[in-house]
Amino acid sequence: MNLRRALSPPNAPWPSLFWAAALTLLISGCATTPPAPEIIPVAGYEGLQEQLVGRDLSPLHQRRIVLDPGHGGYFKGALGPNGLTEAEVNLGVALNLRGLLEWAGAEVWLTRSANTDFLSPADSSLSSDLAMRVSLSDSLQPDVFLSIHHNSTAALDRTINETQTYYPLNDDGASLDLARSIHRHLVLNLGIRPASIRPGNFHVLRNSTVPAVLGEPAMISHPVMAQRLSLAASQRLEAEAYFLGLLDYFTGGLPAWSGAATDTVLWGALDDPGTLSWRFLSDGQIDGQVGGQVRGQVDQQSGGNLPGPDPAHIRLSLNGHQITPRLSPDTRTVSWHLPHDLAPVPHVLELQGRNLNGRATPRRRTVLLPRAAATVQLSITAEADGGQAGLHWHTKDGAPPPQGLLTLTSGRTIPVGPRQPNRILLPGPLPDLSDITFVAAGIAARPAPCEVDVIRLAPGEKLHLVEVDGLPYAPSTGWQARLGTGGHTALVTSTAGQPLWLEGTGVQPMIDADPADPAAARTVAGAASHWNAIPVLAGLLNKVILLDPAGGGTTTDGAGPLGLRGADLNLAVAQQAAQLLRGAGAEVHLTRHDETALLAVEKVRLAGQIGADLFLTIGRRAEGESRVVRHHPGSTVGQLWAEAALKASARLPAANGSAPDSCRRETASSYLLRHTACPALEWRLDLPQTAQEELRQLKPGWHRAEARAILLAISAISGHPAVFDNTLDLWRIMKELEADGGLPVTEIDWVQVDGNFAWSPLPAFAPVAGAPKSISSNHGPGLPGLLFRHVLEIHAGDRWQVWLLDQARTRTGPGWQPHLLLGEAHSGR
Repeated sequence: MNLRRALSPPNAPWPSLFWAAALTLLISGCATTPPAPEIIPVAGYEGLQEQLVGRDLSPLHQRRIVLDPGHGGYFKGALGPNGLTEAEVNLGVALNLRGLLEWAGAEVWLTRSANTDFLSPADSSLSSDLAMRVSLSDSLQPDVFLSIHHNSTAALDRTINETQTYYPLNDDGASLDLARSIHRHLVLNLGIRPASIRPGNFHVLRNSTVPAVLGEPAMISHPVMAQRLSLAASQRLEAEAYFLGLLDYFTGGLPAWSGAATDTVLWGALDDPGTLSWRFLSDGQIDGQVGGQVRGQVDQQSGGNLPGPDPAHIRLSLNGHQITPRLSPDTRTVSWHLPHDLAPVPHVLELQGRNLNGRATPRRRTVLLPRAAATVQLSITAEADGGQAGLHWHTKDGAPPPQGLLTLTSGRTIPVGPRQPNRILLPGPLPDLSDITFVAAGIAARPAPCEVDVIRLAPGEKLHLVEVDGLPYAPSTGWQARLGTGGHTALVTSTAGQPLWLEGTGVQPMIDADPADPAAARTVAGAASHWNAIPVLAGLLNKVILLDPAGGGTTTDGAGPLGLRGADLNLAVAQQAAQLLRGAGAEVHLTRHDETALLAVEKVRLAGQIGADLFLTIGRRAEGESRVVRHHPGSTVGQLWAEAALKASARLPAANGSAPDSCRRETASSYLLRHTACPALEWRLDLPQTAQEELRQLKPGWHRAEARAILLAISAISGHPAVFDNTLDLWRIMKELEADGGLPVTEIDWVQVDGNFAWSPLPAFAPVAGAPKSISSNHGPGLPGLLFRHVLEIHAGDRWQVWLLDQARTRTGPGWQPHLLLGEAHSGR
């Protein structure tokens, strides 16, 4: 039908008004129809870009390979938008890859071949499951270990897709070579961008004893990828890409050094220490068992087809510092003569190399243990006028003395060892010092002369030998200088009218105001020569903590209106927190002490080197945001720590003097949170927004308040969950002590609590004109008050008091009964 005729009334002129209206309506209707959405193609898993047939597969023949399909059983892994679980995709790829590798003649083992886990009634933790996978691989001693995974973003971002290939953080040799070979073929055949090779610190990587890789070829959280990964064809395609990567790696050869991956050598410092040597093997495959017969005949049988060593890439290091070895004429034997002046302490040698194809050898580590003990130093403290003498022995580097016998000139022998007292009190005059020797126990060693240092006391000064019980460790810094140095025993000097006062890291001060008077005020339990030490926070003793002040260098981590950088504030708080944590008996390290900042990968490496139990990043919140604590979504301890941090943050007032600011908890998958082996937390606190806030946050009192929040949160997850219900409100206590002769709280500079924790009032907030006065009752988080008694050492200018607080019940409930131990009561109120 003619449209013009159909829409035109009879005898109507063209164009008629009717037709114009209809045409207008038609056009306007088209204009309101929404355009079809643009279809953006998503690259990935289109098809194999390389050929499998016609390749030389002999490099894979008889190679032993362990495949680890990640997750399984209880642990489903990441979840795709279509309900697809990572565990089933990982297993599908691994089963396909096993078939390909066995077809090429490889010996293949899987950590699981079904939807199972390694949990047991005794241990149902993820760490136990991962440890079993590593243990299985270690028992097989394969040529390589490959863990198969598929990634997801913490925020479940459906637009992100990436190929990531991880190698162990501390193996930039054979494992990195393996990662490069695998990654190259994943990228070429899967076609996903971006793509990257990254150092990783996943459990299965850092604990692997062979070259290892963890692959994350695609994001299962991406809708298109999840749909494709559910297809058998895609799982086989990925397996083919892995297969080609493994073939690429083994084609370059499998060089190694003779001997086990790690061995121990005993050496003597008094005789010729000898020479160590290692032989380069073009193919270091081991037949059968760990430490079995090395196929050294391979080099000869091959007729020279296997590549030899590249002399330019042979590296030998001693304790991390490169040294120069000797090479044999054929460059296959590396040797090193131990120098005579090598310190008699344990050393670590590491040997690395590459063949002429550029393929790296696994790291070869040799631990050197000395036959002879380190030189023992002897300090003698002698009373005047032929009184008794105290002997204290130690090594130059401060390490515990080795096991052995100390022989005096008189013939008396004294047992010495790391678990024995390292001091003794001898009656009578100063002993003859002409011939004092030390002989190490165990392996035969010659008597070594001791270095002797003599300290003579002034007339009237007396020596006391105090044995300390109840201390499960020797304080890392020894007893403080007030009363001596040492481990479980201490030599204490005193004069008439002065108290015996012993302090140690992690324990309460032990003060005996008058040892001759049983009724005298004292903080010690037991006899005057036998005291019981009380840890201030037993759960933190010997815990290793790494504090990471965010920023440094060109990274400011935000800045206040007057230029105070967040990086400077973070460092100041970290230093204060380190002091508090060390006072509790923890071993504390910082990722930086100045402007020099480490890369994230170096921080993770440092955490592993020191054996960190906890890792904390201290940072500043972004402008307009609230305080925030972040932990990895898979970390149970991290979640508990974050919840404790929320409680601690609620006790910290805002920088503007108002009530505590809000704080939220988030999960995140930053490199530090994901790869740090120990529980890790990122805690972002206040950044000054006004000049007044900045002037307040410049003060050490503010830094100490934030540090106390950190101490409380760490204490809560270290065996002291009740710490938030048992804190010392020092401001209130100081006010109450004024009525009993305490120094005025407004004049107090700082207070030392239990000999280890420094406290000072929060700096006053100076508001702008017309604003309300700042609060004076909230001075931030208190200090742990879990013990039945506490010692407060109060400083105000040149005035000084020491108070003992005993727990007691008052008419208003539980409280503290104060006793003035030292100093004069203040009467000028």
